[in-house]
Amino acid sequence: MNTQLLQVLADGEWHSGQALADAAGVSRVAMWKQLQKLQEAGVTLEAVKSVGHRIVGGLDLLTDADVLSALDPATENLMGELQVLQQIDSTNRVCQEVMGDRAQPGKAIVVSAEQQTAGRGRRGKAWVSPYARNMYLSVGWQVQGGAAALQGLSLAIGVAVVRALQDLGVATAQLKWPNDVVVGRQKLGGILI
Repeated sequence: MNTQLLQVLADGEWHSGQALADAAGVSRVAMWKQLQKLQEAGVTLEAVKSVGHRIVGGLDLLTDADVLSALDPATENLMGELQVLQQIDSTNRVCQEVMGDRAQPGKAIVVSAEQQTAGRGRRGKAWVSPYARNMYLSVGWQVQGGAAALQGLSLAIGVAVVRALQDLGVATAQLKWPNDVVVGRQKLGGILI
């Protein structure tokens, strides 16, 4: 996915085909192909002849700097490594790789992406993740004591997520056994340990 093209279109304003090609550093023909890839990834584009292209409503894309600036000092101190990616097969896979290579006791590895192409849900079900529409996030933390130390962690994290959502005004957020966060009858997310 061409991130330069996304950065230009993210503002939701109209951009000419030539301006997009210049920003992406590609020819007009190659730019059309890049726009098709964006649409295939689930980005809603609008095109008007002699006006240009835009992402309807724009996108609010995350960056490492955005995330770090929103953290309080105590939370930032717990961060060992942060990766905010555009598109990845699975944040969980990347997080596990980084944990294997660079894990530090008492420090979290956090991997977030605007889109996952091979995320997974319960019982091997595919996790559909349209581009820049949801939060796809994995957090790695070294735990002493093996699998026994993880008992109840999924439930505890689920409760914390529901409380955080309620604090943000999502009063109907609930936890559905064993690991789903729901609002009404719609699944909002899941906790995978």
